[in-house]
Amino acid sequence: MTMQTATRVLIIDQDAKDRKSAADTISQWGYETAQSTGFDEGLTRCRQFQPTLILCEFCIADADGFSFIRRLRSRGLRTPVVLQSNDSRIDLAVEAVHRRGAYWMLRKPLVSVELRRLFEHMRDQEGQAARAAPARPGKRVFQYGGSEEMLHVQQTIERVAATRAAVLIHGESGTGKDVLAHTIHRLSYRAGPFVAINAAGLPEGLIESELFGFRRGTFTGASADHTGLVEQADGGTLFLDEIGEMPAGAQAKMLRVLEDSRVQPLGGELSDELDFRVISATNRNLTDAIRHGTFRNDLFHRLNVIPIHVPPLRARKDDIPDLAESLCLLLGEEYGHPGFRVGQNAMELLLRHAWPGNVRELRNVLERALILSDGQVALPCHLPPALCVPVRSSAPAAKQAEVAPDQITLPFPTTIRDAEESIILATLALTENDRQETARITGVCVKTIHARIKAYRAQGAELVAPAGTGAAVADPEDGIE
Repeated sequence: MTMQTATRVLIIDQDAKDRKSAADTISQWGYETAQSTGFDEGLTRCRQFQPTLILCEFCIADADGFSFIRRLRSRGLRTPVVLQSNDSRIDLAVEAVHRRGAYWMLRKPLVSVELRRLFEHMRDQEGQAARAAPARPGKRVFQYGGSEEMLHVQQTIERVAATRAAVLIHGESGTGKDVLAHTIHRLSYRAGPFVAINAAGLPEGLIESELFGFRRGTFTGASADHTGLVEQADGGTLFLDEIGEMPAGAQAKMLRVLEDSRVQPLGGELSDELDFRVISATNRNLTDAIRHGTFRNDLFHRLNVIPIHVPPLRARKDDIPDLAESLCLLLGEEYGHPGFRVGQNAMELLLRHAWPGNVRELRNVLERALILSDGQVALPCHLPPALCVPVRSSAPAAKQAEVAPDQITLPFPTTIRDAEESIILATLALTENDRQETARITGVCVKTIHARIKAYRAQGAELVAPAGTGAAVADPEDGIE
């Protein structure tokens, strides 16, 4: 984990006496402090106070420090967390530091000498890191979510980023393998460029000249020397995307490059020794490819030093709220709508979807919603029809409409009144009970919508939003528009 000297310390403790004692001690050492009584308040204070260290009680109410760290990381905050616990078991401390992402665990009540020693250790670590590598400008890090699987992925890339070890990222298309590769490069403190190569996107006849370069006169049209992509990555990171699609001839040459750290352009001599880090990605099973003879076994073992598997989004739906929040921030910045967010009913629909396109599909859905909502709040009506779910009321079965993702099927015969009721109820649910939007979509004035809702309630109908959301259609007299 990248460290910063503790200059602003956030203390999270439900005991007021312990909290004040820790703050007084740390303030005497010249550090700025802030205090919070619980994890939820602590997350809010993190945004406001921007601490460089969090000193956190392990158990508060029904939650623990592990869940707090997971929530912290899922929001893009990499602040080191030091946990305090009355439980002095060694196995708990080992789990906290080596599996759960804590920087350290201290005994409670606080022993000032131990904390002071920890601060000094952190300062020494930062000094060593600063001497070892140049600083890189900060940039928003896209967050994959706070599930246990993705927390393990984040911990892995934090540990491996500062090394030169080759990384092989495996996952379905759209899971964000390229974003993960960029993150590793950014955390690596390598000053050189990030050079990406899509092995599936280069014609077989050109892939070697693009990868390794060529010298003037080597073939017809080679009017000048061309530096290959591998050599361009000197001092930085070489990202081999869709590595499983690389032709056999290029695989053999790439193996030699990785073994010798030198490249030989077409028609030229071997280059000087290069310094680059290689990250590969694939959505194929390379073990099967090796068995079928389409991928080299020796190249696989060169690339697979640190394997990272990115699970599909359908296998970690608990990450969707955090992913959506992160994507809304990114899209809001891109489109100039920083307040863009997903409404509650729309979020329920996102959680129900199977996401065959994974995170890429989620991003596209939210981009569409941002545009259709003018950058405000994403409602069900701003989502693609395929994400919509049936809407049901408590009216008699004969009066209910069968609702598909993009249509309503009415029973026949039916009355105009019943058809109107079905359409209005479905549209209200689709717009999260927004009567102005319902009036616009149906072509009925807002006063009529109010009157119809009042009439439906008088008939004993229970007006509900899409199944599973638990959001009832508000009474027209409650002042909610």
